[in-house]
Amino acid sequence: ELVAPSFYAYNTDLMSRIASVLGREEEAAYYKDLNAKIRDAFAKEYLQADGRLAAHFQGIYVLALQMKLVPENMETKVLDHLLQLIEKNDACLDTGFLSVPFLLDVLTRHGRKDVAYRLMYQTKCPSWLYEVEHGATTIWEAWQAIMPNGKVTNVSYNHYAFGAVGNWMYREIAGLKPLEPGYASVRICPGLDSGLSYAEASYLSPYGQYYVQWTQQRDRGSLHVVIPPCCTAEIILPSGQKKVGSGIYDFTL
Repeated sequence: ELVAPSFYAYNTDLMSRIASVLGREEEAAYYKDLNAKIRDAFAKEYLQADGRLAAHFQGIYVLALQMKLVPENMETKVLDHLLQLIEKNDACLDTGFLSVPFLLDVLTRHGRKDVAYRLMYQTKCPSWLYEVEHGATTIWEAWQAIMPNGKVTNVSYNHYAFGAVGNWMYREIAGLKPLEPGYASVRICPGLDSGLSYAEASYLSPYGQYYVQWTQQRDRGSLHVVIPPCCTAEIILPSGQKKVGSGIYDFTL
């Protein structure tokens, strides 16, 4: 009941923006107005004064925050319920196919990247690294495809949905974020707050391959980037910001 209007809002927002890009302003205005009505109806029907939603699950709070179904003055209260549910679940996620792609972004965008990293590095079930520690080389359909006692269940062991975390890892850990369609322009901001000492990623864009590698030890580190032809990048360093064109660059952190 709450998932359907969440994606109704998501789709109407997309349609409004797509219509605007195409110069179809009448349709853009129609979908923008419809989106506002959906958001207003959702809040009136499902959102309580203390920020609790009618369906008290991690995934619903993630969708409500991601699809902007919560008035700005209520976002902190809604986020608090999400954080409480994560703690109640022994600091583990409890999201399904439709909400897990947005979980870490919602936490990051609302200033709780520390919780996002905690979920990312969690090894108890359910978590991504639980799968790795139980021999996974591909993403499973179910968090407990192999149960803690070693029992192997009858589900897919090469499934796409929970692998959405890879998108966040590219942007927030490797630090490669698109600024324009097709990666014509990017921002590279290495995730030095991730607790890792090393990260490496590459992405084959329509213009060619981007490559990012960073290391850090104690109070120093290095950043190596490759920007393909006809592209630009904003490099975010602890010392400041640099804008560069295509080429190969090395920076001391």
